[in-house]
Amino acid sequence: MKILLYISCFVTFFNVLVAQNGDSAACYPEVRWKAGAEAGYVRAMHNVAFSALPGMFSCNPGFEGGNGSGLRAGGFYSMILDSYCKHRWLFTLGVDIQRVSSAFTRTENIVIDNDGLAVATDEHRLNTTLLQVGITPSVQWYPIDNVFVRVGMNVARTLQSSYTTSEALITPSNVLFENNLRTRNVSEGNIASLSALFASAQVTLGYEFPLSVDGAYSITPLVMYSYGINNNVATPDPWKTNVVSVGLQWSFASLYYPPPPPPPPLPELKNVPVAPVVVVTKPIELKAPKRALNVGVTSKTIDTRGNEVQADKLEIYEIVQVTTHPLLNYVFFDSTQSMLHQRYVALDSSQTLLFDFKQFNNVGTMETYSQILNIIGKRLRDTPKANITLTGCNADIYSELNAMELSKARAQRIAEYLQNVWGIAKERIIVQARDLPEKPSRNTVLDGADEDRRVEFSSNIADIVKPIITYDTIYTTANGVQSIVIHPDVKSEAGVLSWRVTVKQKGTIKKIYQGSGEMPSSFVYLLDEDSKLVPRVSAPLDIEVVVTDNDGTTSMARSQSIQVQITKRTDLQRELYNLILFDFGQSSITGINRATVDFIKTRIQDKNSVMIEGLTDRVGETDINKQLALRRAQSVATILGIPDQNIKGTGASELYSNDLPEGRFYCRTVKILIEQKVK
Repeated sequence: MKILLYISCFVTFFNVLVAQNGDSAACYPEVRWKAGAEAGYVRAMHNVAFSALPGMFSCNPGFEGGNGSGLRAGGFYSMILDSYCKHRWLFTLGVDIQRVSSAFTRTENIVIDNDGLAVATDEHRLNTTLLQVGITPSVQWYPIDNVFVRVGMNVARTLQSSYTTSEALITPSNVLFENNLRTRNVSEGNIASLSALFASAQVTLGYEFPLSVDGAYSITPLVMYSYGINNNVATPDPWKTNVVSVGLQWSFASLYYPPPPPPPPLPELKNVPVAPVVVVTKPIELKAPKRALNVGVTSKTIDTRGNEVQADKLEIYEIVQVTTHPLLNYVFFDSTQSMLHQRYVALDSSQTLLFDFKQFNNVGTMETYSQILNIIGKRLRDTPKANITLTGCNADIYSELNAMELSKARAQRIAEYLQNVWGIAKERIIVQARDLPEKPSRNTVLDGADEDRRVEFSSNIADIVKPIITYDTIYTTANGVQSIVIHPDVKSEAGVLSWRVTVKQKGTIKKIYQGSGEMPSSFVYLLDEDSKLVPRVSAPLDIEVVVTDNDGTTSMARSQSIQVQITKRTDLQRELYNLILFDFGQSSITGINRATVDFIKTRIQDKNSVMIEGLTDRVGETDINKQLALRRAQSVATILGIPDQNIKGTGASELYSNDLPEGRFYCRTVKILIEQKVK
């Protein structure tokens, strides 16, 4: 802080000298304000004296320092504090986001008992990642042309934090920890007890290179030093961070040019002969007549039979639906990795007390699956007699060929989570490893290899992996309406340059179609494939078409509003079941699917309406997938005794992301919808 005080005093004194001796006359162009963006590389240096982060177990004697690196990006706005062309003072307000990954290590000598005492060297390692957003008010000073010094204070808040920690033997190579591994105390999670705000003093040096003649645009190499003021964690253990950053700044300056002074008055002339006036007639320019652009639009609804009817009104049913989400008892890993992927929700042990299955009501299937480890952990905790078997697998190709150790590490990672977070006794968890799963996907296809990199769950008690049953409020169209078809009517003599079709409700865009060139003759707004497109409030749907032709003329048309009525149906009971875990390319109903179908059969009564739909993922040819989907639906219909007119095979679907292995598993499904009118 003393250094910053000395710098501030020196800068103030120098500016007083410049103000007294400089030319105070205005010079132009004058800069009104500046704004821009900057980005750079960050090198972090940590001053620490702790053995573990808050809430984290560690037996090391204490870290003494650490280093890290990352990237930062942000923007700034500067106000000019004086009117000189040189030696300007500016007040700058900056906002930036910074992500830094750091490593802390400490080695020590310990005694290992492996059928005899041995002195070993082990390494304690802590890796942290912090994502922070900060604001920096500062004063910027130009001692000479294009060179500036910026002094300010940064206040940042952490958006995301995570850590991994481990203890590994380095030497000798023939000893193991008590767990028969060369690694122990492996954990990961979010950093607890972080300080609410991080404050640091910053000094930045830059040199502006003009990119335009008037200097309005410039690019500036930057060097910044940041001195950490407060502790990173709200504990007495010291952890402060100093940062050095190098980067580039792009800036734009708003320039002011004064109007030129008026010319001097002309001298008065007397007795000067006047020249005759010559009138020059300019030929009249004939403009081409404006070419016509006419735009119109109509909309109709389509029912289950494909018939189009006038779209005057759309009735939406609000129904409470019992939904059975099948539980995919797999957790997937990236290639050659055993770390738990961030798309799986990981809790702290303190958060497990508030975990409740009611939170899955009105939550999608994939969001439910992301909690797979916590669902299993909760059920194991509530069922003390249940044991769990974790079978680690790999793709058994390329870098994972014969990678049994990797398979075991994946299963062990899940076991440690269940033990450390959910408190499941080690004796209740069986860890196994193999190469390919017992029922692998096609590992010669990249999608199949991704699906084989997994840990499989099984239990001696079936309820541990039973489906999740939720009570969801859904919105569905009435009277068999499945979609709205939009018919634009465009007549353009100059040809269409671009077009846009927008579906809105109460000013909120529900769907937008846009493109260039010739406009399609129709657009289908699908209501039966995406629940987000179904209106959920009683307000009109408005359809708007905007077309621009090659002459630059724009025309717009709106269709007649479609009135929407929401009706709450308390007289209708719906149950939706989903089957997954079909063998690859197979349609037979076996295992957990057979048990689910047998249960569904008990739920069907004579007055029920039952619809069955088969779907597949994107793997394979379109025609084959459609046939496979239909066979799966027919297999279910045969067991339930449902006629053919109530089934269909859709084939490859985008119900869930086909880019994720779990998304493809959930797309290989048969949906059984049961509706029953109740009094």
